[in-house]
Amino acid sequence: MPRVLRLLLVPVVVVALGTQVSAASSNATTLRDRAGDTKASDLDILSATVSVGARDVSVRFALRGPIRGDAIYSATFTCSGKLWQLAAKRAAGTTTFFLFSLKTYQQTAARGTISGRTVIVSGSTSKMGCAQGRVQFSLTAEGTNGRPPLTDKVPNSGESTYRR
Repeated sequence: MPRVLRLLLVPVVVVALGTQVSAASSNATTLRDRAGDTKASDLDILSATVSVGARDVSVRFALRGPIRGDAIYSATFTCSGKLWQLAAKRAAGTTTFFLFSLKTYQQTAARGTISGRTVIVSGSTSKMGCAQGRVQFSLTAEGTNGRPPLTDKVPNSGESTYRR
Protein backbone atom coordinates (compact mmCIF):
# COMPACT_ATOMS: atom_id res chain seq x y z
CA MET A 1 0.00 0.00 0.00
CA PRO A 2 1.60 3.33 -1.03
CA ARG A 3 2.08 5.97 1.62
CA VAL A 4 1.32 9.60 1.03
CA LEU A 5 3.72 12.12 2.49
CA ARG A 6 2.38 15.60 3.08
CA LEU A 7 4.69 18.50 3.59
CA LEU A 8 3.52 21.60 5.42
CA LEU A 9 5.49 24.73 4.66
CA VAL A 10 5.08 27.67 6.99
CA PRO A 11 5.95 31.05 5.48
CA VAL A 12 8.42 33.00 7.58
CA VAL A 13 9.14 36.72 7.37
CA VAL A 14 12.48 37.61 8.93
CA VAL A 15 13.50 41.08 10.08
CA ALA A 16 16.84 41.51 11.83
CA LEU A 17 18.41 44.52 13.45
CA GLY A 18 22.18 44.77 13.74
CA THR A 19 23.32 41.38 12.43
CA GLN A 20 23.33 39.06 9.43
CA VAL A 21 20.30 36.79 9.09
CA SER A 22 19.57 33.73 7.02
CA ALA A 23 16.56 31.42 7.04
CA ALA A 24 17.96 27.96 7.82
CA SER A 25 14.61 26.24 7.24
CA SER A 26 10.94 27.11 7.15
CA ASN A 27 10.83 27.54 10.92
CA ALA A 28 14.40 28.53 11.83
CA THR A 29 16.50 31.66 11.71
CA THR A 30 20.29 31.68 11.98
CA LEU A 31 22.00 34.83 13.21
CA ARG A 32 25.76 35.27 12.73
CA ASP A 33 27.98 37.40 14.91
CA ARG A 34 31.52 38.70 14.56
CA ALA A 35 34.22 36.59 16.27
CA GLY A 36 36.23 38.28 18.99
CA ASP A 37 33.67 40.87 20.08
CA THR A 38 34.09 39.65 23.66
CA LYS A 39 37.37 38.47 25.23
CA ALA A 40 36.11 35.19 26.72
CA SER A 41 35.91 32.62 23.91
CA ASP A 42 33.23 30.57 25.71
CA LEU A 43 30.99 33.67 25.77
CA ASP A 44 31.73 34.74 22.18
CA ILE A 45 28.69 33.75 20.08
CA LEU A 46 29.64 32.98 16.46
CA SER A 47 26.13 31.99 15.42
CA ALA A 48 22.80 31.10 16.94
CA THR A 49 19.87 29.29 15.38
CA VAL A 50 16.38 29.88 16.73
CA SER A 51 13.67 27.49 15.64
CA VAL A 52 9.99 27.64 16.52
CA GLY A 53 8.16 24.39 15.91
CA ALA A 54 4.74 23.05 16.79
CA ARG A 55 5.99 21.63 20.11
CA ASP A 56 9.25 23.37 20.96
CA VAL A 57 11.16 26.61 20.72
CA SER A 58 14.86 25.74 20.38
CA VAL A 59 18.03 27.79 20.45
CA ARG A 60 21.43 26.48 19.36
CA PHE A 61 24.45 28.63 20.29
CA ALA A 62 27.78 28.04 18.51
CA LEU A 63 30.63 29.63 20.47
CA ARG A 64 34.23 30.50 19.60
CA GLY A 65 35.72 28.43 22.42
CA PRO A 66 34.85 25.41 24.57
CA ILE A 67 32.18 25.96 27.23
CA ARG A 68 33.57 26.59 30.72
CA GLY A 69 31.81 27.08 34.02
CA ASP A 70 30.04 30.08 35.51
CA ALA A 71 28.20 31.10 32.34
CA ILE A 72 24.61 31.53 31.24
CA TYR A 73 23.38 31.27 27.64
CA SER A 74 19.93 32.74 27.25
CA ALA A 75 17.31 33.77 24.75
CA THR A 76 14.65 36.31 25.66
CA PHE A 77 11.42 35.82 23.71
CA THR A 78 8.31 37.94 23.33
CA CYS A 79 5.39 35.86 22.06
CA SER A 80 1.70 36.80 22.26
CA GLY A 81 2.51 39.57 24.73
CA LYS A 82 4.37 37.16 27.04
CA LEU A 83 8.04 37.65 27.94
CA TRP A 84 10.18 34.54 28.54
CA GLN A 85 13.79 33.65 29.17
CA LEU A 86 14.92 30.26 27.82
CA ALA A 87 18.36 29.47 29.22
CA ALA A 88 21.19 27.09 29.96
CA LYS A 89 23.30 27.84 33.02
CA ARG A 90 26.53 26.19 34.12
CA ALA A 91 27.62 27.40 37.55
CA ALA A 92 29.28 25.89 40.63
CA GLY A 93 29.68 22.55 38.83
CA THR A 94 25.97 22.23 38.00
CA THR A 95 24.22 22.60 34.64
CA THR A 96 20.56 23.62 34.51
CA PHE A 97 18.15 24.31 31.65
CA PHE A 98 15.12 26.44 32.41
CA LEU A 99 12.24 28.48 31.09
CA PHE A 100 11.50 31.58 33.16
CA SER A 101 8.46 33.84 32.88
CA LEU A 102 9.54 37.46 33.19
CA LYS A 103 5.92 38.36 33.89
CA THR A 104 5.00 35.89 36.66
CA TYR A 105 8.57 35.10 37.82
CA GLN A 106 7.87 31.37 37.62
CA GLN A 107 10.57 28.97 36.48
CA THR A 108 10.04 25.56 34.90
CA ALA A 109 12.49 22.98 33.63
CA ALA A 110 13.59 23.04 30.00
CA ARG A 111 15.63 20.53 28.00
CA GLY A 112 19.10 20.96 26.61
CA THR A 113 22.69 19.90 26.11
CA ILE A 114 26.09 21.52 26.46
CA SER A 115 28.92 19.89 24.53
CA GLY A 116 32.23 21.30 23.30
CA ARG A 117 31.44 24.70 21.78
CA THR A 118 27.68 24.17 21.44
CA VAL A 119 24.74 24.92 23.73
CA ILE A 120 21.22 23.77 22.83
CA VAL A 121 18.15 24.59 24.92
CA SER A 122 14.45 23.95 24.18
CA GLY A 123 11.16 24.94 25.79
CA SER A 124 7.45 24.46 25.17
CA THR A 125 6.02 26.49 22.27
CA SER A 126 2.50 26.51 23.72
CA LYS A 127 3.61 27.48 27.25
CA MET A 128 5.55 30.42 25.82
CA GLY A 129 2.67 31.50 23.56
CA CYS A 130 4.86 31.20 20.45
CA ALA A 131 2.57 28.84 18.52
CA GLN A 132 1.55 31.55 16.05
CA GLY A 133 2.09 35.18 15.21
CA ARG A 134 5.13 37.35 15.72
CA VAL A 135 8.12 36.00 17.65
CA GLN A 136 10.72 38.50 18.87
CA PHE A 137 13.97 37.42 20.46
CA SER A 138 17.44 38.45 21.55
CA LEU A 139 20.31 36.17 22.60
CA THR A 140 22.97 36.59 25.27
CA ALA A 141 26.01 34.75 26.63
CA GLU A 142 27.39 36.12 29.87
CA GLY A 143 29.50 35.28 32.89
CA THR A 144 27.87 34.58 36.24
CA ASN A 145 28.84 33.79 39.87
CA GLY A 146 31.49 36.51 40.19
CA ARG A 147 33.07 35.94 36.80
CA PRO A 148 34.29 39.16 35.10
CA PRO A 149 31.34 41.01 33.51
CA LEU A 150 31.77 39.95 29.87
CA THR A 151 28.72 39.62 27.64
CA ASP A 152 27.98 38.90 23.98
CA LYS A 153 24.58 39.79 22.53
CA VAL A 154 23.08 38.75 19.21
CA PRO A 155 21.88 40.84 17.53
CA ASN A 156 24.22 43.50 18.88
CA SER A 157 21.37 46.02 19.08
CA GLY A 158 17.61 45.66 18.99
CA GLU A 159 15.99 42.30 18.51
CA SER A 160 15.13 39.92 15.73
CA THR A 161 11.58 39.19 14.65
CA TYR A 162 9.87 36.64 12.50
CA ARG A 163 6.29 35.56 11.96
CA ARG A 164 5.04 32.00 12.01
